[in-house]
Amino acid sequence: PALDLPVPAYTAGLWLGDGASRFALIHQHQDDIETAEYVRSEGVEVIVRPGTNPTMKTVCLKQFPNGLRGVPALRQAGLLVEQPDPGTKKRIPPLYLRASVEQRFDLLSGLMDSDGSIDKEHGWARFDTTSRGLAEDVAELVRSLGMKAAFTAAPLRAGKAKVEYMVRFKPLPG
Repeated sequence: PALDLPVPAYTAGLWLGDGASRFALIHQHQDDIETAEYVRSEGVEVIVRPGTNPTMKTVCLKQFPNGLRGVPALRQAGLLVEQPDPGTKKRIPPLYLRASVEQRFDLLSGLMDSDGSIDKEHGWARFDTTSRGLAEDVAELVRSLGMKAAFTAAPLRAGKAKVEYMVRFKPLPG
């Protein structure tokens, strides 16, 4: 059965991928701004504003269906946690990992719409993040949906300040 999630599943996934960890904001390329409509369809009040450059938009999460607003709602949901390692502030809490199958697929859809990609040649889906904790959570989410997940860390490249973690999986047909 579906759970009463403090932040709707798709919105949670989208924020985990492209959200600002200090604000209830999601940064999206203007070509991907239809995601704001998905967020609205989950009952979240949003405002879309111009982003930091002409090709970007900012989706401001104003109020969630439970009446909570902003960062306190993200903290209450367990999506934003204070940890000593600054790269692990965003996490998928156990409640979301044990939600209904539909809610977990919605969460994965939000994650993939933000920081995911598809290798059309080989049929692999891939989620990239600089947070080891979030990558481990995404791998667990994928496995909870009956798919195999491969978790790897990319070697630190010249010009990159952080290690990138990748979760690869073959999406289920349908």
